Amino acid sequence: MKVNFNYISRELRECKEIGVSIKHRRDLKLGVTELHHGYVSTFVNWDACGGAITSENECVVDDPWKNDASFFDFDTAFVEHKRVIYLGNVVNCFGHFFTDNLRKVWFLKTTQGKKLIEEGAEIVYTTDQAPLIPVAFEIWKMAGVDLSRARLIDKLTRFDVVYIPDNCFFEIEAKLYTPEWAELVESIKENAIKSRPYSSEFGNSSRRVYLTRVGIDNRSKTEIGEREIVKVFKRRGYEIVSPEKLSICEQICLMDGCSHLVATEGSVAHLSLFCKPKTEVVILCKANYNNDYQNVINEYADLNVTYVESHKSVMASKEAPWGGPFYLCVTKYLEQYIGHPILHVPYWLKPSYWKYSRNILYGSYLRTKKAIKRIVG
Repeated sequence: MKVNFNYISRELRECKEIGVSIKHRRDLKLGVTELHHGYVSTFVNWDACGGAITSENECVVDDPWKNDASFFDFDTAFVEHKRVIYLGNVVNCFGHFFTDNLRKVWFLKTTQGKKLIEEGAEIVYTTDQAPLIPVAFEIWKMAGVDLSRARLIDKLTRFDVVYIPDNCFFEIEAKLYTPEWAELVESIKENAIKSRPYSSEFGNSSRRVYLTRVGIDNRSKTEIGEREIVKVFKRRGYEIVSPEKLSICEQICLMDGCSHLVATEGSVAHLSLFCKPKTEVVILCKANYNNDYQNVINEYADLNVTYVESHKSVMASKEAPWGGPFYLCVTKYLEQYIGHPILHVPYWLKPSYWKYSRNILYGSYLRTKKAIKRIVG
């Protein structure tokens, strides 16, 4: 793995260097916890994300997400006399399908896990947003486990036994993974490649790909300005691809086949997990923070990664900058990466930036626009 920080600010570099210095693989012996007469609680909010709770009403600290037993009325809990294997709270977000959401799946492929299922143990999970999008089940199946019959727990429920597998993807000061997670990822990649739909197209080893989010409707208010950057890379010969228009197998095969990849930081860049070793990957930073999921991916896939600061996201949350809102634009760092000045309108002259930053100029711009419209008729 190689990481290039030459095209980001000192502030962002200091933030990201910490994550790169950590080795994310851990060789641990994983097991399973048996919780007798325990509960599975549902997602309420990000302070009570759902999870396993003991018969003494104490949360089992196990998931990467917080839980709080005080949100639940245990006197009204449903009771089911059965055993369940709990896969944790599954986040209904694309990038997490390859990371956190795989964390307990390894157990279902073990002799013990298979035996419990044969004996009638049911597989259950909770989620922050139901229903799960279909690709979640596709990815699990490609990992070697058919979870189409797994049950969503949508109310506080007590079971005779709740089996809680250890996590093969977890966080202790940084995101970490075990060999079991690596095996799941390899299974996903191998199964995608076996079903490669157009080998001549998706196996092109010289393909230069830019993965764009421009076509995703619900990003229009939280992610502004990417179109301008797309044009920069299109002029450099990159093929502009909207991954949501491809099947998950096609997306993975595309990653396996390309030689160069560009993507904005976040879920879409997590597809680089399936690139070949030494693939040249450019990650366009859209806020100043360290995405440790990407650090794991960079290390595991052995990528040659260049970070390019490509934003003026002054309105991004200070507590959770990864949630935006983002303002992407041509920056001096992008020009330095490209190797020459880029003809563009400075961000501070754009009405879109005035609106994004709630700049006083935006009010003046709207009033002027309305006045001109009235005059012109």
